[in-house]
Amino acid sequence: MQTNNLPQRNLNLIKGTFIILSLILSSLGFYSCTELKATAPENEESELAIPIKTANVKSESIAIPIGISGTLSPQKETRLSFKVGGVVKSVLVEEGDRVKAGQLLATINLDEINAQVQQAKSGLEKAERDYKRATALYADSVGTLERLQNAKTALDMANAHLIMLKHNQQYSSIVAPDDGIVLKKFIEENELIGIGNPVFLYASTNNSWMIKVGLTDKDVIRIKEGDKAIVTLDAWDDKELEGKVTLIGDSPHSQTGLYTIELSVSTDDLEVKPGFFARAIIQPSNKQDYTMIPIEALHEGLGDKASIFILDKDRVQKEQIIVKHIINEHLALVGNDDLINRQVVVESARELKSNQLVSLNSK
Repeated sequence: MQTNNLPQRNLNLIKGTFIILSLILSSLGFYSCTELKATAPENEESELAIPIKTANVKSESIAIPIGISGTLSPQKETRLSFKVGGVVKSVLVEEGDRVKAGQLLATINLDEINAQVQQAKSGLEKAERDYKRATALYADSVGTLERLQNAKTALDMANAHLIMLKHNQQYSSIVAPDDGIVLKKFIEENELIGIGNPVFLYASTNNSWMIKVGLTDKDVIRIKEGDKAIVTLDAWDDKELEGKVTLIGDSPHSQTGLYTIELSVSTDDLEVKPGFFARAIIQPSNKQDYTMIPIEALHEGLGDKASIFILDKDRVQKEQIIVKHIINEHLALVGNDDLINRQVVVESARELKSNQLVSLNSK
């Protein structure tokens, strides 16, 4: 009897186990569905408007200053030389010396030129005697008209020769034409020098000093002669000197491609020297229209490229711009007229992206 009942018991046990497993799986399935239904609404986020602050984009006509730097040099430089050749007798100054107008700088040996002047004086005296004699003879009808005319020609020639030699005698010494500086000395005493060879490179300090620099074509078209400038020297960095554009080159330098300009500087009686380092800010008289955006609106930037966010109804759009200058805490753009009077984002509650929903923050 026990043997016959064993299969029935096993069958009942298997049925019971199956019922229990079914109940467990049903419970798990119900729990999972309940949890999905409960969490599904939490994953669905509605779009929230990000609070922002904006500023107006405007247009301004501005003359942007041009900064330059260079070395100071005299505006007037002269090569001084002897009128005649000969042996240099004396050199009385050195390079860098400051001299006064009329001061003797160098002389040439005058023995030969003095002898020539004396000989010319004697020749003039003889010509005068010959002319007087010819005049008397002609008056007595003894001399001929031709003889009188020849005597007059000889007298004129002797007088001209003496004047020329005296002029050469005068220029056998070199004097300072005005107050200035000896920039360079080319000879020493006892050297033989030819007619017209330079002896000194001389700079007058009675005239304005200057800064000579090169500008690009974009900058050179913005200035004109007479534009003012503020100049500072490293030697006196606490002083501001007046400057003015006095020359603008018509063609670029063959090597640099830059246009040479000269800026005259009034040194206010400062004891300046050639080569002093100077900086200047030129104030161009020519103005240009710029689109001005507050610098707080800058989102990203690399070189002259930048990005900003523009308000478009209740959303913002990212715009790419090219920055030409930064002026008074503003980004200055050339063109971009479509941005004028638009609103640009200067502050936001968090990071923005294109087509982001926003709201204006009144605080």
